[in-house]
Amino acid sequence: MEVVYSYNLRDRVIKLIEKGKTMAKSKQS
Repeated sequence: MEVVYSYNLRDRVIKLIEKGKTMAKSKQS
């Protein structure tokens, strides 16, 4: 249970980082 929770949390963080990168790119251009 704990492992699955930590994995889901990590996946959510990665998605947030990816979204932040794309937003930063659109702001620059």
